Amino acid sequence: MSLAKFNKFTGVDFGIDTKGWKWKKSLEMEDGEYPFLGCFITKDTGFGEGVAIISDGYLVNGPASFVGTAKELLSDPEAVETIKEGNEIFVISHYESKKYKEKVDGKMVPKRCVDITLK
Repeated sequence: MSLAKFNKFTGVDFGIDTKGWKWKKSLEMEDGEYPFLGCFITKDTGFGEGVAIISDGYLVNGPASFVGTAKELLSDPEAVETIKEGNEIFVISHYESKKYKEKVDGKMVPKRCVDITLK
């Protein structure tokens, strides 16, 4: 009898061993284009599901607004194959929220947010 049936991995295998890779916060990265080598959904730890983007030697914590897009990508076999070819790009751009504020140096200022799009 094989115990393999008890494996619960339900994600997509992009063929990249990310063990030991460092994490980067998308909010702390520069605006620009980065290699998009894959992604996976992280479990809800009290703040909702998250998304991790596999890039060039590191993992990027994506914003909550990208979780839906990532789920769509992961459920589309054609999109997954396109990503596996290794020619996809994601774009990070920052903006100031018109709705949310944060405290910086004792002052309330517009919250700095990040958006991720695919190119």
